[in-house]
Amino acid sequence: MTFLRWYGLVTANDFLAHTTRLYSDVAWPPEKHLHPTDLRAARLDRSLDERILVKIAEVYRRHPKIARFRVAVLASNFFKEAMLFQRFLKPSASMMVFSDFATACAWLGITRLHAERRLRTLTPMPLSVDHHTPREAIGL
Repeated sequence: MTFLRWYGLVTANDFLAHTTRLYSDVAWPPEKHLHPTDLRAARLDRSLDERILVKIAEVYRRHPKIARFRVAVLASNFFKEAMLFQRFLKPSASMMVFSDFATACAWLGITRLHAERRLRTLTPMPLSVDHHTPREAIGL
């Protein structure tokens, strides 16, 4: 599984860089093709507009294994934006947006306890040169 936790201010450049890293990683996607994403500690910059979300969805749709993906996005504060991204990504991948963590885990078929423990172990990515604060933590 790919566990992802966004935190702090997330810009369009951050999301584009993340997408590029995943797409170019030969070990991604992991065997189960599950992708829980936690946005609870994130703040989305205004640069993450509809145009950027369409562009990122197009990158993911080109991935040869995207049809097997199950993406659960926990987006209590950014439900509208996450739903928009879900619309752009479909029908290429199975993505659902949730406001409740337990429901997201159930949909993925993983336990809440396992997901919480895994999200807590994630090491933040290196500091962003532009913003001097970490933006994401990812674990495979």
